[in-house]
Amino acid sequence: METAPIGLNENIIKELAGTKPISALMELIYNSLDASATNIHIEIARNKLSGVEKIIVRDNGEGIEGDNIHLTFAECGYSGKRQGDKNNLGKLVHGKNGRGRFKAYSLGNQIEWLSCNNHQKIKIQGDFSESKQFKIFFNDEIPENITRGTVFTAIVGTRSPLDLPDDNKICADLETILSGTLEDSRISIFVNAKKLEVGSRIKNSQKMRLDAPYEDVEIRTIIWKTKSESNNRICWCNKDFQVLQEEKWNPEENKTQNSLYIASQRIEKANTEGMLNLLALDATLSDILKQAKEKATTYILETEKSAVYDIIDDLQRKKIYPYSNIPQRTVEKKSKEVFDIILFEINRRAPSVFKRNKQETKLLLNSLKTAVEQDPDNVLKILKELLNLGTEDTKELADLLNKVSMSNIIKTNKTIVDKLTFLHLLETYLAYGDTSKYILERSQLHKIIEKHLWIFGSQYELGTSDKAIDSIIEQLRKQAFDNNEDKIEDSEGNSHLIPDLFLYKRIAIPTSQRRYHNLLIELKRPSVKIGKTEIRQVQDYADAIANNARLRDYQWDIFILSSEIGSDAEFYIKKDEHQVDYQSPNIKIFAKTWKDIIDSQKWVLDEYKDSLDIEISKELDDEYMDSHFKEIRTEIQKRKEEASQKKRKETEKILLPEGAETKIAKANA
Repeated sequence: METAPIGLNENIIKELAGTKPISALMELIYNSLDASATNIHIEIARNKLSGVEKIIVRDNGEGIEGDNIHLTFAECGYSGKRQGDKNNLGKLVHGKNGRGRFKAYSLGNQIEWLSCNNHQKIKIQGDFSESKQFKIFFNDEIPENITRGTVFTAIVGTRSPLDLPDDNKICADLETILSGTLEDSRISIFVNAKKLEVGSRIKNSQKMRLDAPYEDVEIRTIIWKTKSESNNRICWCNKDFQVLQEEKWNPEENKTQNSLYIASQRIEKANTEGMLNLLALDATLSDILKQAKEKATTYILETEKSAVYDIIDDLQRKKIYPYSNIPQRTVEKKSKEVFDIILFEINRRAPSVFKRNKQETKLLLNSLKTAVEQDPDNVLKILKELLNLGTEDTKELADLLNKVSMSNIIKTNKTIVDKLTFLHLLETYLAYGDTSKYILERSQLHKIIEKHLWIFGSQYELGTSDKAIDSIIEQLRKQAFDNNEDKIEDSEGNSHLIPDLFLYKRIAIPTSQRRYHNLLIELKRPSVKIGKTEIRQVQDYADAIANNARLRDYQWDIFILSSEIGSDAEFYIKKDEHQVDYQSPNIKIFAKTWKDIIDSQKWVLDEYKDSLDIEISKELDDEYMDSHFKEIRTEIQKRKEEASQKKRKETEKILLPEGAETKIAKANA
């Protein structure tokens, strides 16, 4: 016997020994696969209380090589395997970090490898109470009846209960992680004599490559036949789809049918360099993950749609599908989409529903169609009673309905109607028309527009409202994760510059740094025409930005906005774009009318207006103002009435004969 002293801090050994047992088991399986094993048997011995007492992993691989055995087992990080090495089956080797042997302590206090290759027999023993060394035995000290391969044994001993699930869950976890390996007909893996296999569990799967610049990355999406916690994974893999690291795919769900595998040599390199543990800090890996998720999600949705079509075809053949014609309007199309997805869920959860007699099924479908279109909030209640769903199924279906979303169909259409109504209101009541001249800028118009920033583009977010330039600097610093804690000094004397609205939108650029396109808006009440004074005001904003190092590197659009542009401002404005002449590559100034803003949004929404067959009226305007800005509407009406009374009195004064006004006053007294 020889000993291999371990030059590793005990705290690090304890940390590695704290690995999840299922991960340690995976390391052992990969070690067997690296040794070209084609048969791997995992035996888990449990006591009467189902607690794990012993774990054995047997394989028929090439065994452990005796050369450098002391280094192999004593040095953390040392391994004879190198990136790019392949085993005798032509598969890339997995274990290259030299840590798996220490993780094995998570399976038991006493661990042992008994190995035999073509020319040598080796036994390695470790005891967690003496974790600073391994004992190594060679040929003559080992029984002769040992066959080729390796047998690993872990005795749990007196340690706390091993955190391993039941055999079915272990099989499901291993099948998900080893899906690519198990599809190789040369390889068989067993857990307590049950053979792992994935073919019968997979409903659909697809491999595809990512788009440039990540063409070297291949992904595989698997849709399993049943939902489970084991499926809900994203697995980062080497190019042979051997899993290097995994994470939960959808944190909001417990059980799913879907798994995603992302494979590439660059991922193996990132794993070797420790970057897979720092995904959020690596822009390339984050981009790869985003694109992989998008492609996988698209595939899953298309697959589900295909299944829906099969169900619908069957119902149409039976002439009981309630949508007989192709819907023409957007509302009907959306309702049909939701209806079809619900049919798919019914078929998946309770297919016997469609085996009822034709009359019952037809009545059911018509009732469901009515609920989707007219009473979406009660659809879940109807389905719960119909399908006799349990609590978990009800929650999952509620989540699905929220996503596809029946209530969102109503909400989406209401949003479109509200937007069209607001544009009409803006055009006929706020910006133009007889009432517009009674509207105040800061206390009324500003408050209304602040609630409808979508008119400037839905991609913009509100940064500040009615705040000085200094506040905009602070907001941009937070967005850009600028950790500079220096006090913001008003060295430029800009604290008096207070634009009405500061908006921003994120710009995708090929670096990990965030960039923003910013929009400053200066509002003028409708009765104020844009003139030289107003142009000079926004030019002052532009000067303040151009002279500030924190601001000038961003892209800026600055709007001066009112109902009309005065003749004295036209000299400064390019007529085709309403752009004000200003010399800066990053700053553009525009003199905009409300008509410009209204027309640009009408162009976007007109298609919806036609399909929804909406007629916007004054009644809708009034209803919208009362429900959203009742107090402001009351104030505007009051100003309008006061102005009307004043004008009436002035008219009466002109028409009355001299001295009549004094006589009337005395009579009233």
